[in-house]
Amino acid sequence: MKTKALIVAMILCAGIGSLTAARYYTDITTVGTSAEMMGIGNVQGFSQQASVILESPAGLSYAKNSFSGFYTSFNGGADYMTSAFSFNPQPELTIAIGAAYQRSSGLDVTSTNNANEYVANSQFDVDVIQTAIGVDYRLLDTVHIGAAWTGYASNLYDIHGSGADWTIGLRCQTPIGDLIATGKNILGNHITFTDGTYETLARQWSIGYKSTPSYFFDSEIFAQIKHIDGIDSLAKNIGIRVYPLEAQILSLSVGYKDKLVISSLKQTITAGAILHLGSFSIEYGYDTTDVYQDAQQHYVSFGIKY
Repeated sequence: MKTKALIVAMILCAGIGSLTAARYYTDITTVGTSAEMMGIGNVQGFSQQASVILESPAGLSYAKNSFSGFYTSFNGGADYMTSAFSFNPQPELTIAIGAAYQRSSGLDVTSTNNANEYVANSQFDVDVIQTAIGVDYRLLDTVHIGAAWTGYASNLYDIHGSGADWTIGLRCQTPIGDLIATGKNILGNHITFTDGTYETLARQWSIGYKSTPSYFFDSEIFAQIKHIDGIDSLAKNIGIRVYPLEAQILSLSVGYKDKLVISSLKQTITAGAILHLGSFSIEYGYDTTDVYQDAQQHYVSFGIKY
């Protein structure tokens, strides 16, 4: 009888963030939405590019009019990319649309022979896409609110799944720095599959902080705590970015993060650099992969302000 390599496919497709043991649906953006985000330990919501729509809609006021793109390939044949576009039609309003896509290729469809051995009969691909549309609105001079709708879709051999949920965010500018509170998949909706099964979208609640201390030369400090349904411990993320040149055309960063691998947290160090060329930026990030956890991984993304 033909058996599909579903577990292998889901692990490869997830890259990171899979909670399949708990019947939670994989959020592929947990790997990161840009090299910039990865370089500061995956602290979300503070990106200067449109990719922030995939993190927290309350951070869109940082992005304003911008376009961003990101692509990487993981060991094991998994390709991952993001793309986003934001525009600022009014001073108090920013609107954005973004998508994250991941494909795992060449997965085997197997069956058992007369010797009860598994043999590969054919291969298939797994495709997962998340699309977000959202807005950021300046409610007060120091307070922004944001909301985004996220649609989820996946194709696993001949099984298809789809669903949607909402993300909300609140950004407050304080004398000691910016705070962003984000709730993702706040309704806890399900992804329904054509084989009659379903998986739950894990709720994610986070509080992020960004400071630009005057006592430490041109720098930015980032911190975040996050709770994810199905995980007992809080995920902690910390990052620092410095501008070593007076012209600020280059920034360097280092970060620490609790990375979600399958259904547990793994501690890792990240690093990054951004080359700021006027309205164009090239971003580099360093991390380890999650399918092969000991392998190093390098990421590059770009952003355009207009």
